[in-house]
Amino acid sequence: MAVALCVPAVPGGSRAAAGELPPAPPSAPDLARVFEEARTAARIPGLAWAVVRDDAVVSQGGSGVEAVGGAEKVDEGTVFAVASLTKAFTSAAVAILVDEGRLSWDDPVVRHLPGFKLRSATGTSPNHMYLVAGELVAAVSGRTWDDFVRERLFVPLGMSGTSTMHDALLRSERHARPHGVTNGRVAPLPIENNEIYGGAAAMSSTASDLAAWIRLQLGAGRVGGRQLVSETSILEMRRPQSLWADAPAREAGRLRPPRQPGLRGSVPSAQHPQVRAAGPALARVTIVTRYCYHTAMKTVTIRDLRTRPRQVRDALRREREAVLTANGRPVAVLIPVDAGSVEETLETVRRARGLEALRAIRRESRERGLHRLSTSDIDAIIARARRARTPPRG
Repeated sequence: MAVALCVPAVPGGSRAAAGELPPAPPSAPDLARVFEEARTAARIPGLAWAVVRDDAVVSQGGSGVEAVGGAEKVDEGTVFAVASLTKAFTSAAVAILVDEGRLSWDDPVVRHLPGFKLRSATGTSPNHMYLVAGELVAAVSGRTWDDFVRERLFVPLGMSGTSTMHDALLRSERHARPHGVTNGRVAPLPIENNEIYGGAAAMSSTASDLAAWIRLQLGAGRVGGRQLVSETSILEMRRPQSLWADAPAREAGRLRPPRQPGLRGSVPSAQHPQVRAAGPALARVTIVTRYCYHTAMKTVTIRDLRTRPRQVRDALRREREAVLTANGRPVAVLIPVDAGSVEETLETVRRARGLEALRAIRRESRERGLHRLSTSDIDAIIARARRARTPPRG
């Protein structure tokens, strides 16, 4: 499944300098045709889109179905698990705290999370770092990351169809299913519980809701007359933060400039290669985010393991992970390891399970209202429980 958010790019060159108005964006029917052609070519069961120009949504809609074999149509109100789009919202949450003077962009993490420690001096994956950023938001604000982004971003932006809770995704009347390709056939997969990824990938949302996020970006942090994030912090969110190296560069010991804005946000420019290749109908439209669930992870069958072990091993080296399926249903996740990394990989999996359990406890606490208890409240509850267990003397 996929969500596409678009914003007309500002044209440059002599015409803009001469004060000419930018050309009108493609019409709604043209956009619908382009998106439908892209959906069909990519074998995506369903796609939703919204197009924002200046401070207005000029077109939104959808095509395809929520799940292969189903009749429920996708539109701008269909809820998708939007995964790594969450990262930009976590960046915005940090930006709000920076605006309020409660932390600085360059603060050491241990200043706010004293127990934080990297296993490797060279760093770790973006998912892990955004998960830490979510915990940092909670530590500094005194609110859970989930509550903070809901109260300071989702609610002010009117994003009523957006949540960080897996249960909310499942309870939504219309939600898209993830899909995978098995033996050349696109088929629905179980919906993964992304809550364990917290500030890295826990969100679910709609194209209509995410259009409000684009309006915030175009408005330099202001929507509906309210400044949610300062313009300075919005610009800081878009600055490149992380370097990357392809294989030749690594071998030469070099790092190359970032391919796109990194740690604090992601809004590609009109010169992005995907935009340049989009064709005349999208010549002045920037696709600022796209998530294609069915291509997110390679699938491997039980039969593949038996009959093509070498090809599976080679694929794992390239893909780094794959879903093992039996009779078209996922049964396990395959991760390549060697003698030196197996223990570390197992520890990472165990930590993820522990985090999932912790988030379940937090969710239950919110549902029961226990997350508002102070330390003295908790101490009083413990004291009462101890007295109840202690038989009276005499």
